[in-house]
Amino acid sequence: MKGQNYGQFFSLNINKGMSDTRMKFFSRELQVYDVTRKLGFISPPTLTICGRHDVQCPLAYSIEMNEGIRN
Repeated sequence: MKGQNYGQFFSLNINKGMSDTRMKFFSRELQVYDVTRKLGFISPPTLTICGRHDVQCPLAYSIEMNEGIRN
């Protein structure tokens, strides 16, 4: 038996968007906390997966991570 909120939680009306507040925070923090130079220290085999239209981590950043991590 379905719960009373099933239709609300699993509707096909999916709305993805960028959180303005979150992105402003990360943009500010990126200047202070840039770990790009530390990517080469990651040693376990790593798989980078990203969607072309990812709103939280743009494709360019995923490409940068993929190139910076050796395995």
